[in-house]
Amino acid sequence: MVVIDEHYVRGIAGSIGLVLSYGFSLWRIFERNRRDRFVEFALITTMLLIIMFAIGRLPNVPAWVIPALLPLLALFCFLSVFFLFQQGYQAFRDRKRNTSR
Repeated sequence: MVVIDEHYVRGIAGSIGLVLSYGFSLWRIFERNRRDRFVEFALITTMLLIIMFAIGRLPNVPAWVIPALLPLLALFCFLSVFFLFQQGYQAFRDRKRNTSR
């Protein structure tokens, strides 16, 4: 009979619960803001960060997993900031157009 350490089970269950609870709430926000690219990329970035935290809590995960996900996280962060500035610029330009009439 295999004996499973309680610490490992608690870590795995906590990680799965964390990912599922945050994933469900972020998915609902994602579905409500379909064409808003800033919200989409920001939520994907947040989910990736949460998944990285959950992977870090799991026991016996190879050391290369988290550093391998960091470039993807950085890419999504930069894209989120880009779309934030793009929306701000478009809102500023539209406001100028509407006030000039």
